[in-house]
Amino acid sequence: MIKKLSTALILILALAAFIPGCAEPVSAQEIANRSVAATPEVNTVKMDMSISMDAELTGSAEAFSMSLAGDVSGAVNAAAKEMQMTMTMGLDMAPLGKMDLSTDMYVVGQWIYTRTSMLGLGETWSKTPLTDEAWRSQDQLEQQAEFLRGATEITRMGTETVDGVECYVLEIKPDFDALMEWIMSQYGGAGIGMDDFDPGLFDLADMIKTFNMKEWIARDTYLPVKVEMDIVFEMSEKDFDATATGNEKIVMNIKSDIKYYDYNKPVTIELPPEALTAQEMPGLT
Repeated sequence: MIKKLSTALILILALAAFIPGCAEPVSAQEIANRSVAATPEVNTVKMDMSISMDAELTGSAEAFSMSLAGDVSGAVNAAAKEMQMTMTMGLDMAPLGKMDLSTDMYVVGQWIYTRTSMLGLGETWSKTPLTDEAWRSQDQLEQQAEFLRGATEITRMGTETVDGVECYVLEIKPDFDALMEWIMSQYGGAGIGMDDFDPGLFDLADMIKTFNMKEWIARDTYLPVKVEMDIVFEMSEKDFDATATGNEKIVMNIKSDIKYYDYNKPVTIELPPEALTAQEMPGLT
């Protein structure tokens, strides 16, 4: 009898391991760890992004508001250190009015080529040397891995299907020091020239009132499929001058939605002929 019962128990346990829903669920931290480990194995990827930003100044006699919305698409060949990104954007600033702009960026042959087209100002090409810092600032996948690596809290929110891919859904609370470093790297990677900016003069973390981030990670490959971010900044005069007595305040809401696809499929980056006449600009040192 004992032998029969033990045999039956073994069969039940064996079958349970293959029945969906009976296996031990993967924890949020384990999903994050596996995703971080999978990222270095990516040689090529494509991505689509939608972004928006709304800002409004209050407490001032002079009205100011800004609304920005745009779409970005791109492809990366990490093995060859090549990239192509296209951005179209609409900007509405009160009282200045509306403006459309578009930008193409190519990373080819150790150079970053940028085409900028703005309504009324025509089209210009520029190029800057590709540095390791500039490449890291554009490495979207590594940035997502860094958020997972340094997160203060990761919560599993279940599973969902995105574009036919079954995904784990994670809610992520980032480490604010890492977040600030990432924000500054974005400025530097864009070549805006922040050499004289000292983030230590401001409590940037205090300016971020909310930061919500969700990531959809493929159940089979543990690679990101979709990422959503929602950040609310609030900046007052006192953030920049402790002796200020005014009530001016800017509230800014930034949202982004990124989708990743075509992992490790062939990617060819071709530089347009007109980029060869690009004016050289100083790069990051």
